[in-house]
Amino acid sequence: MSNDNFIMQITELLQGLGFSNVFIEQTRVSESLFAFFLRTLKVENEEPEILEHMREEFEYYKVKTKQGVFGIYMFAITPVLDFTESGISLVEFYQNDNISSFPVDYPNIAFISPDHLEIKHLFSLLTEK
Repeated sequence: MSNDNFIMQITELLQGLGFSNVFIEQTRVSESLFAFFLRTLKVENEEPEILEHMREEFEYYKVKTKQGVFGIYMFAITPVLDFTESGISLVEFYQNDNISSFPVDYPNIAFISPDHLEIKHLFSLLTEK
């Protein structure tokens, strides 16, 4: 799928879930999120050239809406919601799941289920602020 098609599909999905003024751009993933990704895959000690190639291939999309800013990326075949820039903490996001603590270096992310509950939940949290 081309980036333009992906961006168009995500834009339509977000608008269908209530987001407005949606603007999506492909951008470079943050250092901290990429470091977490490398640790998760256990490849953080690869050669610098390999790591830079992986970073360049990492498709990260910054999403700006009237409701707030967040990111979306793919981890293997699973889409992931990155709500670091939204101002919502992990504890806030997962409060309904009764999770109150996370590893210190765990990023503000949620895997997106096929029914998009995580995006719907983010929308409700952003509109409460």
